[in-house]
Amino acid sequence: MAMATALEPGAEVDSAAGSADVPRIRCPACFRQFPSDEKLVRHLEKAGHTMHEPQCGACHKHCFCFESLREHILGRLAKKECAAEFSRRGCNLCMTFLESEDALTTHRLQCQFLNPGPAGKVLKPVMEHSRKRIKATPQGSAQTPLFSEECQSEAVALDCEMVGGGKDGSINICARVCLVDEHENVLLNTYVQPVLPVTDYRYEITGIKPTDFNDAPSLKRIRAVVKRILGDKLLLVGHDLRHDLACLNLDYPPELLRDTATYQLLVKTSGVSHKLRYLTEVFLGLDTHKLSLIFAVESDNRDKTRCPSIA
Repeated sequence: MAMATALEPGAEVDSAAGSADVPRIRCPACFRQFPSDEKLVRHLEKAGHTMHEPQCGACHKHCFCFESLREHILGRLAKKECAAEFSRRGCNLCMTFLESEDALTTHRLQCQFLNPGPAGKVLKPVMEHSRKRIKATPQGSAQTPLFSEECQSEAVALDCEMVGGGKDGSINICARVCLVDEHENVLLNTYVQPVLPVTDYRYEITGIKPTDFNDAPSLKRIRAVVKRILGDKLLLVGHDLRHDLACLNLDYPPELLRDTATYQLLVKTSGVSHKLRYLTEVFLGLDTHKLSLIFAVESDNRDKTRCPSIA
């Protein structure tokens, strides 16, 4: 009888009752519930919710990252109302809710994300474009075209391949450097002479062979070339750039770095970064592993053409 009285509408909450009877205060942004105003305030100070966070277009819940938003709308424990609205007028690329189905049709033609192909399939036009760019840049060359007035590049992407040194191959040694501008022009694509003896070429990952270092320029020369290209005004884009900059022994202004490994909207719900392969498959529809294998086979074929005696 006492329990029935406690559950009646309008009855006061007993302070000695269980935690289920304690009134909860909800965060207006992420909808998390807290037992007191003090804990809610501490949460708001720590979370720092802003209008730039991914939001559900149906219930307007703020999410920590895009993966969290996908789980909220499309996950196994998705909110049914939001999932139903998203299936009717939601873009499955940028997770945006449109006003109507007609608006969704128009939006898909100009969505900010490329339309990904089927899982595991590489988009052919992008592949062909990339092959031409890579073939146009001589291997082992440190020549870098200057920025023309027509290009007006504001961002450059950097990636370094590293081989292993030391007894167990755990020391990272810079072996290849590539720079690409925002228009997909290859500014630099060259092997680098290792500064230490190589004990692990990590071929399954890098595709690098000992013969690739023949006539390769020194790290000192390539570092100077990279510094000349970047200057101190371009945005530097990459994945886990701290390792690339460390192997080149370069410092760059933190405010000019755009790192997909630390960008809050692209990390996992736990705050840990995704693999680059996962990000390219989800947002670009590209399988980087297949691309690297294709380029490695093409490189081997070119080597066999130059040296027919190689089996």
